[in-house]
Amino acid sequence: MKLADYKNIINQLADLGYQARVVPYLKNEPLLDTRMVELIAYTRKKLPKNHIFLSTNGDLLTKELAKQLIEAGLDTLKVSAYDWETHKKVLGWPGVRVWPFYDHGTDQFYNRAGLVDVGKGKCQGMCLRPFQQMYIDYDGLAVLCCSDYKREAIMGDVLADGIEGVWTNEKYQEYRKWLRLGRRDKLVLCRTCNYHGGGVSR
Repeated sequence: MKLADYKNIINQLADLGYQARVVPYLKNEPLLDTRMVELIAYTRKKLPKNHIFLSTNGDLLTKELAKQLIEAGLDTLKVSAYDWETHKKVLGWPGVRVWPFYDHGTDQFYNRAGLVDVGKGKCQGMCLRPFQQMYIDYDGLAVLCCSDYKREAIMGDVLADGIEGVWTNEKYQEYRKWLRLGRRDKLVLCRTCNYHGGGVSR
């Protein structure tokens, strides 16, 4: 994402009085962006009461970089450790939370709206993601959720129409309506997803 666009989005959140979680990545490994410390610092400056969260696979994380991120204003630095070596590397680092995936089966994984075969069926019923979270891609387009890798459900353009304009538009309202009714079958992406956000059974 262009730096000016990132700042535009953060400034919009500040103007709206937003005081919840900010996660400055979507489909990528966030530490591939060498500006991440700068992005965190700008976010903290504009949104002093927000919880800033970052999740990384840990490959590019060093102890010094972890320190810089936390000092810039990062609240939670989570390492999704997919192997024991990564786990050992970051174990005990101040401010770093380790989430070990390497010693579990596929039961803990979701199918990314049907893109990944993890041996679990589709889920019916409610999902809270479109009610609670907005996912903004590199070009300012809001996609339905973090599983929309192919950009099948574009909800709007926050750079053109503003965050509030997109969040309250007809497309979001349509998705929320059918999800309230438990009708994922009516919705692109949701109909093939097994994420059970909202506490419903699979």
